[in-house]
Amino acid sequence: FFFGLSNLMGISRLLRYLKENNAIKVYTATVESLIDGERNVIVVDAASWVYTVTEVACHNMDWLCGGQWHKQYTAIRMFLQSFVSAGAHLVFFFDTINPDAKRWQSHERGWTNALHTWMLASVVPEGDHIPQTRKALQSHCVKESKMPEFLLECGGAALLDLAKEFDVEVFETPAGIEADTAIVSYCRDNKNKVAAILAEDNDFLLMPHECTLMRMQYLNWAQVSEDEPLKCTKTINCSNVWRSLSMDDRTGLFAALVGCDYVKSFFRYARTRDSPYRVIHDEGDPERFTLATRTLRQFSHTMQDHKVVTLLASMIIDKEDRATWQK
Repeated sequence: FFFGLSNLMGISRLLRYLKENNAIKVYTATVESLIDGERNVIVVDAASWVYTVTEVACHNMDWLCGGQWHKQYTAIRMFLQSFVSAGAHLVFFFDTINPDAKRWQSHERGWTNALHTWMLASVVPEGDHIPQTRKALQSHCVKESKMPEFLLECGGAALLDLAKEFDVEVFETPAGIEADTAIVSYCRDNKNKVAAILAEDNDFLLMPHECTLMRMQYLNWAQVSEDEPLKCTKTINCSNVWRSLSMDDRTGLFAALVGCDYVKSFFRYARTRDSPYRVIHDEGDPERFTLATRTLRQFSHTMQDHKVVTLLASMIIDKEDRATWQK
């Protein structure tokens, strides 16, 4: 039961689907091997980065009054030092105000996590004989953090304080525009300088940046030494993902069909009795990727995305539900 409760960021089960269909190759790479002359920029999804760096450094500490801010500051300094020593130039992008379309998703995740925590407490009570079981279930079902809400702001302040010392760049996106979008735009404008993107959300696998992606949680920055260079054990070359899925410039529409941070899976709206899309029962069903790919191949690439969506809605959604869905 509980293994159906996890609520992850990005597009659920996308990485597994891509691996099973040989659309991507995951490998280990050192940062130095990704840098080539002037191509030395590492673009960082700053919000995920702050939480990840702080979690690595302070995961076993209690955030009492005053917090462990000195430990966070030291961790950020260590991170910057490890990348600069490897020859990288770091460029950070922070979010400002989330788009309206994503706010409901954040509120829903908070409520879902609270509900799952309560359910776990009821089903798996406290006790010395089952602490590992309880911990394993909670880590899988609940994206929970014991860190204070203002952690991101403090991490940003530490980064700005250290920016001049380590010659890094820090940007903040305009209100309503996510850092992900700004990162893609920056990479496209500076494609001859960007060596890789450092992020955690798997949305970046589909975004049109055509850069190498380093998964943030698989960096060894805290264990760098003379014998152990800075590396990422889950590095992904994203340039072939579009071609493998035959999506070309329609990856945004593909993400909307299968469900992402902004919308639920298109196939969950299927109401027409004879619709082939009714086989999809939840957003974790990997079959929705295959259906999305086959569906988009039926339409000419010259056809505008909104017309594709309107036509699909007329095919699979009852008339009374269509207007609600299209909003």
